[in-house]
Amino acid sequence: MSGGRSPNPCQWGVLAAAVIASSTARADTTLVLSAKAQVRAETIVVEDADAGGTRFLIPRAQVNADGHALSPDFRYRLSVGFNEPTEVSLRDLYANGVLVPQVLELRVGRFKRPLNRQFITSAYAIELTERAETTRFSASARDLGFMLHDGYDRSPNGVEWAVGAFNGRIASGDHGELSDIALVARVGWNFGGIDGYTEGDLAGGPLRAAVAVSGLTHADMNVRHELEVDAIAKVDGLDVSGAFFLRVPETDEPSPAVELGFHVQAGYFVLPRRLLFAGRFASIPATERDGRQTETRAGITYYVDGKALKVSGECGLVDETGDSTPGHRVEVRVQAQLAI
Repeated sequence: MSGGRSPNPCQWGVLAAAVIASSTARADTTLVLSAKAQVRAETIVVEDADAGGTRFLIPRAQVNADGHALSPDFRYRLSVGFNEPTEVSLRDLYANGVLVPQVLELRVGRFKRPLNRQFITSAYAIELTERAETTRFSASARDLGFMLHDGYDRSPNGVEWAVGAFNGRIASGDHGELSDIALVARVGWNFGGIDGYTEGDLAGGPLRAAVAVSGLTHADMNVRHELEVDAIAKVDGLDVSGAFFLRVPETDEPSPAVELGFHVQAGYFVLPRRLLFAGRFASIPATERDGRQTETRAGITYYVDGKALKVSGECGLVDETGDSTPGHRVEVRVQAQLAI
């Protein structure tokens, strides 16, 4: 951290870990450590036979430190990720304080922008092995900034809301550089005591539902504005979810074209809390913006111990049409997930 250079995210993570560890000696401070990992075997078949193949990988693994300091109303989170092949990254580093109970909270640090329900949902709490292609299309990202909210990610009954300001850059190499501030807002409604940020109806029971709309402006170098609507409903082991995205790209054209994307998804526990079948369809603009890319995917998951231990298998077809990059690929995955 010498020589006038600002510390990188991992250095901040080490510093935060040291502060958290030293503070846990206080009786009014708690610290809970957890770890999660996914191990996967994947086969990809593409039209160009030389580009496909089979591989084993750890798509994600992380260690988390969660707790509160001085008061249960002042929470913190530190999350470090270990990505293939040897990359270590700072996922989350933030403090969250309750200003008015059940009404107003302030979060400061690095965390997920309140945009896109499926991205806000942990990758360890989704039905299929990866999020929909719409997540890559949207401006969903972790970012550095601050946010006022009402505990929206805990799905309070009735209104949920969040509004924040962020750096507006996704690439890790852009930290510390000047950029346009990204303004993000989200408002939604939750009904029936739903957990709106997990997929799969493990709890079962009567109808529960959530719907929200999010907006973002001046986010990244390639996005000028974005608007998205998302929803999820659960009842008796069935869950249905989806999202619609409208994006105005950042271009030199005086009237840039509006880009649209969407996905719909459903899952059902054929054996309550044990065996889940799920499927998804998604559509976004093609890579060269002269066609469409569609994703069709189906999978089966056996929950050995809830989300803490589960095994999944799935097959997906990603098809891209257009003059520049026509083609398709088939993806077959088997994945195990463990959380401790």
